[in-house]
Amino acid sequence: MKSTCEIIQQLSESTTRETKKEHMSSLKQILSSQNNNFVIGNVKKLFNTIEALLKDSQLDIVIESIDLLSLLFSSSDSDIEMYATKLQPALIPLLVSDNFAVRAAAIGSELKFLKKFRNTEAVLAAIRNFGVESSYENERKNSGDVLAKLARENEIILNDSRNKVEIQKILQSLISHVKSDSSESVKQSFSSALAQLTQICPSVYRISRELPSNLRSAYDDVLNKEHVTVNISNDYKGIDNAITAEISKTFDTAKQLEFGIIPSRLVSELSPTVNWKQRAGAIEELEEIIRKDNSIGVIEPHLPSFYKFLVGLLNDTNYKVTVTTLQIISTFQYLC
Repeated sequence: MKSTCEIIQQLSESTTRETKKEHMSSLKQILSSQNNNFVIGNVKKLFNTIEALLKDSQLDIVIESIDLLSLLFSSSDSDIEMYATKLQPALIPLLVSDNFAVRAAAIGSELKFLKKFRNTEAVLAAIRNFGVESSYENERKNSGDVLAKLARENEIILNDSRNKVEIQKILQSLISHVKSDSSESVKQSFSSALAQLTQICPSVYRISRELPSNLRSAYDDVLNKEHVTVNISNDYKGIDNAITAEISKTFDTAKQLEFGIIPSRLVSELSPTVNWKQRAGAIEELEEIIRKDNSIGVIEPHLPSFYKFLVGLLNDTNYKVTVTTLQIISTFQYLC
């Protein structure tokens, strides 16, 4: 029987479709018999060969090479992990391919990589660089769908704290294209992706709050248009998150009044996912209500939760909302 080194060498030298498939089949047969304890001999040579095969003009060869790659992902060998990570830029174009069979195979392989090696940062960076920022319209459009699919199947791609910086970059790139991409289909794809990512993992919304204000506003507009309600988890740590969680409990439009005097409609309209114009109008209306002579007596039993609500509004991305909220707090404290 030939050794893996011999087969890898022959595979790298193959020029016909038949010999490529023959050597890949032999290699997969040997590796499958090794119960994930692969003895490859020349890992670098193998991955260089696979990288070339991923660019083959024959789709069946591309799919066969993806299948071989998936088999390698079942190993815990550190060399395989290293070269598999380096291979991500070559795999991403297949993830966003217009060919359904290639795209499905690549997504399945990527999920195996994420499950085994958990190197989500490398995957996100590659999707951003070679998918979202691709010069080809269809690749950009497909990358939005791929991000959502990967997140649905492997949520760690979004909530792993090690990936915070890369997630910010992904969000910034998606939002920027929603604002200015030349293709309407790309804008729609990225809007849908932002909505799905937010629904899959609420921490995406938290991370978005650290983006520049113009991007935060654009992101909030997307959520509003996509009718996404941010599901903020109560297990977030820190005073800001506790306040935000408390605010989220007040967005109950089934009640006529909140805090004894504020229409529930206004509270809903001050949600961060609502259009900024609606929020600006709502805060003005709220200020008018607070200035009424009888407001203090009515709100007094609800003071703790009302103050938390106001403090939460100070985090709003709209300048008018934050300034008017400060004025309300100042007026309210003076009346007290």
